[in-house]
Amino acid sequence: MNGRQLAGINGVERTEEVEFAVVVSGGIAKNGDLDVHAAEGNHEWAQMNTNFFASCRPSAITGLGMQALLAMKCLERWLILVLLLCVYETVGQTQVWGPPVWTSSSVQTTGGITYFTVSASLPACHWVDVGPVERSGNSFSYSAVEMADYPCVACLDCYHTQTNVMVLGTLPPGRYTLTLKSFVHNPFEVPPLLPVWTVSETQVPEDDSRTLTVTQAINEIQVNVRGVATAIYVLEASSDLANWTSTQTNRGAPCTFTNTVTAGEAKFFRVQVRSGP
Repeated sequence: MNGRQLAGINGVERTEEVEFAVVVSGGIAKNGDLDVHAAEGNHEWAQMNTNFFASCRPSAITGLGMQALLAMKCLERWLILVLLLCVYETVGQTQVWGPPVWTSSSVQTTGGITYFTVSASLPACHWVDVGPVERSGNSFSYSAVEMADYPCVACLDCYHTQTNVMVLGTLPPGRYTLTLKSFVHNPFEVPPLLPVWTVSETQVPEDDSRTLTVTQAINEIQVNVRGVATAIYVLEASSDLANWTSTQTNRGAPCTFTNTVTAGEAKFFRVQVRSGP
């Protein structure tokens, strides 16, 4: 075009002999000009969309080899676009990754209490959400699922170890089952979270050792606790065995709680054992 007139190049003399494709993000003005600035909100996307898929136009492609190359390039661009949309949808969200893969697990009885300890090696921004333990006779069940935050700005090849300990309680010796309840995320299913179960067995030995021992000195009492690492131990004190107050907390055992007492004062102590972390 030259001053709104056909230039006459290549034998084109009339508008009827011109054929072309155009993406208009605005509209047509009253005087017949293209009003490409009328819709500023969609102009940027229309330009990006046109440029992104420009090489997918088949009009200038001939030959089977070129057509196959064109199809591969178009498929590549569509896959990139789908990936970008998926990343956009997951930004700032917490996703279910699946059942945790324990790198180690053990059942240990000490101080008359049985513990179940598990560890997992996890990528950065991943963690394991562990639920409470439920018991029915000689069967225990617990829930655990690996979670992930998106986007993850940490190192792509960085890992950390998470260790959880679950208190099974004071158990008589015998055989017990442990059932892990978890979920697998499948976006092609409804609902997308599919439950899975993993069952294992363990033998609890006989253990008559004491959880607490007390050492008394002048104006001081030391409460010694036997236990395992990662479990949480909370010392509580009472003067009447009815009202209890938490005084100290420690993660992991063995540990010792030291308390000051006065002459003639009656004081009782107990320790709560909690799963951790």
